[in-house]
Amino acid sequence: MSSDDRDDQAPSLSFLDIIACAFGAIVLLVLIIPVGEFGVKGDDPEQYLAYGQLLLSVEELEEEIMATQQEVNRNQQLLAQLDSELGTASERSDSILKSIERTRSESARISNLSQILSSARTVVEKPVQKTVVATEYSGIPVDSEYVAFVIDTSASMKSIWSDVMYEVESVLSLYPQMKGFQILNDQGTYLFSNTRRQWLDDTPTRRLEVKQKIRRWRAFSRSSPAKGIYTAVSDLYTRDIKMAVFVFGDDYQGSDFDGFLDSVDAVVRRNRVSEGSLRIHGIAFSNPIPGFGVASPIGFSILMRELTSRYNGAFLALPQQGAPYKVTLRNDGGLPAFR
Repeated sequence: MSSDDRDDQAPSLSFLDIIACAFGAIVLLVLIIPVGEFGVKGDDPEQYLAYGQLLLSVEELEEEIMATQQEVNRNQQLLAQLDSELGTASERSDSILKSIERTRSESARISNLSQILSSARTVVEKPVQKTVVATEYSGIPVDSEYVAFVIDTSASMKSIWSDVMYEVESVLSLYPQMKGFQILNDQGTYLFSNTRRQWLDDTPTRRLEVKQKIRRWRAFSRSSPAKGIYTAVSDLYTRDIKMAVFVFGDDYQGSDFDGFLDSVDAVVRRNRVSEGSLRIHGIAFSNPIPGFGVASPIGFSILMRELTSRYNGAFLALPQQGAPYKVTLRNDGGLPAFR
């Protein structure tokens, strides 16, 4: 290469170097000096650096403030929620307190019921003392399960009807627990006409009904109990039961004793009465009748003594009304006949 060529190229290289350096300076200034809204006039580079750091700190503080404000907002919302829940909790507390009071009341009631239940269990678990009825009272066997009354309803008996009713009650008191009973007159007429051929249930209510109805009983009578006994055995006796017939009267108008006894024997055979399952008892009343003297119970007594002897029964002649002493069949140790 010639010297002329080297001289033409040297200035060109220096110019490029200058241009590159200038461009680098401009870039450095752009990077160091803030521009736009952050630019300030001054010649101290340290000032620019401090200002830039301050701006960065402000931005961090603003972000922190925003984050803190968001946290405050959340806390306020939480506080409002807590206030609402506190009011609800207070209401719930009142409700809970009332529930507690009701629970205490129910607990006390349950405690009382438990004591009552405990007492009831003690009574239930205690051995039951069964009512023991004597098999005989005043000479009258009382081991029958069913009892039928055959009562003379004639005018002479009506004159002492209060005594008759009393003795009916007395006999019933001898049987505090029967399976059934029935009331007929000496002609076979039932006290309760709609209960023919059936036993009355032995309940306090039924006994009271009997007492009320028998007081007004006005059935026709012939003062001869044969038909009444015949009807009672025919209608009411069934096999394998223990039955008793109580015959109440103050007189017997008939004269055929054998015929009377034979008619009773016939109905017993016809109904195939088992031996020892039927008892017939007789209750004789001594009854003074104004203008007619005293209705003699002699005929009735003779008849009943023989009949009760045949059928394992007992005969009892009651004293005259107004006598200084009185015989009664009432069992004071048994249940009352009527309540």
